[in-house]
Amino acid sequence: MPASVTAELRRARPPRSRRGVVVFCTGLSGSGKSTLARDLRDCCSNVGTGPVSLLDGDLVRRLLSAGLTFSRKTGT
Repeated sequence: MPASVTAELRRARPPRSRRGVVVFCTGLSGSGKSTLARDLRDCCSNVGTGPVSLLDGDLVRRLLSAGLTFSRKTGT
């Protein structure tokens, strides 16, 4: 295999030890999703496996999509 192809494959698909992971928590309101997510973030941060990001749905809705509105599309 040409070296350029090998390099691109390595860049696009790093070894498992260097890949990230996504944990998506769902459940009823007040069931502890945010608490669990914060504790998991803290555990991962303390282990030092790499950068950890937490996106809380309530904060995303309030800060990033506060101005979004929805309306029924009407045909003319």
